[in-house]
Amino acid sequence: RSTLFPYTTLFRSLAETLKNQEKPENLTIAASVQGQPLPLKVTYVGPTAKEAQQKLAQYIEQTDQKISKELVEDLRSNIHAQTSNLMESLSTQEKVAQEQKDLRIKQIAQALTVAKEAGVQAPQVQQAENVSQDNMFLLGSTALESMIKNESSRPLVFSDDYFKTRQNLLVLQSISVDPQTIHAYRYVMKPSLPVFRDSPKKALTLVLATLLGGVIGAGFVLARNAIRAYQVKP
Repeated sequence: RSTLFPYTTLFRSLAETLKNQEKPENLTIAASVQGQPLPLKVTYVGPTAKEAQQKLAQYIEQTDQKISKELVEDLRSNIHAQTSNLMESLSTQEKVAQEQKDLRIKQIAQALTVAKEAGVQAPQVQQAENVSQDNMFLLGSTALESMIKNESSRPLVFSDDYFKTRQNLLVLQSISVDPQTIHAYRYVMKPSLPVFRDSPKKALTLVLATLLGGVIGAGFVLARNAIRAYQVKP
């Protein structure tokens, strides 16, 4: 007897297959506690207690391996899909950050061109934060040249979402799927030898056979006596 967690469909299918084969085998699955789906009680009837125990353990292990294989494949497929999605997201964010950097450099370069044409070398404004794209040339050509050098060497700027995505990707890439550690069930009690024989019960069979033989014998004697009594009548 054992306790199984979900995945009971395959066990029931196996029980039905064993029941319908040329030499039927009796594998039964039922709720261990009435009204509750789990835990489950699985039993197998065999010629001997030892054989029944071995067969039950074999069928549980066989089903577990099949389900575990499917679980491993699904898990690996999901990890691969999620990894691809995260890598694609990182690539998109990096591309956007690069485009933003290139655009910023182009804007400063355009302002530098205007500043040189207008002969503005020194800054003409007191506070740089008040400068827009239209009047950036007022910062002067010297400052704008320094800004271009700084922007070109500065690393890309990313949002918090980018680093969170990278963190999730690293976690996924660190996952190692070991099929040996993935199981479809957990035992409460491993398949054990039965205390009493389910069938045939020799003692009960012997008693019933004796009683049946006695009834048949008595009936035969009564019938024979009745026939003799009938024959002797005038």
